[in-house]
Amino acid sequence: MYNIKEESIALINNVRIGKLNDAMLLSYIMSRGIDCDIAKQECVELQYELYGKPCNSIGFLNNSGGYIINGTMSKGCFGEQDMTIVEHRNEHEPANCYLFEDYLMYLSFLTLCKMGVLNIEVEQSFDYIILNSATNIPKLLSILDRYSSVHSFLGNGKVGQVLNEVITGAFSTAVQDEMLRYLPHNNLNVYLRNIRFGKS
Repeated sequence: MYNIKEESIALINNVRIGKLNDAMLLSYIMSRGIDCDIAKQECVELQYELYGKPCNSIGFLNNSGGYIINGTMSKGCFGEQDMTIVEHRNEHEPANCYLFEDYLMYLSFLTLCKMGVLNIEVEQSFDYIILNSATNIPKLLSILDRYSSVHSFLGNGKVGQVLNEVITGAFSTAVQDEMLRYLPHNNLNVYLRNIRFGKS
């Protein structure tokens, strides 16, 4: 498997962006317990050639126009690495946000809300922030300054723990750790798969 962020863009040819329809990619989405309609709405399908080999990947757009990708032949980032901010609120609404480590956790959250499991109504007045990579943590801290309330849906792994400590230390009065909603599972997707398939 190739890691796109370590490859020269010159090696990637014939890039096409379309609707997420590939059977293998959708099978992967379903194996993670994620609702396919939600994935189709939030993601795209990237088709391209890498080292002359055809590749298909799930693409999740970030704020710099790059794509976080996950596929059978490659994974990583196509284009510039950045966070993804899904803006819902307008300037007259309170500045609140939900924070996720990556797009799979974001899609898991939306699926769990659709299922009515988390007992959280999907707040259209909240922005959603998806970190996408630990390298984006410094940028995240400056972005969080604009929010009066941060609801943290991070994982219990190394990145999630470090990030939770950092943001709680910097914004202790504003951060609400939502991990208790899915403990003892390590993250939202493990929790979702346990509900869907009865396994962790």
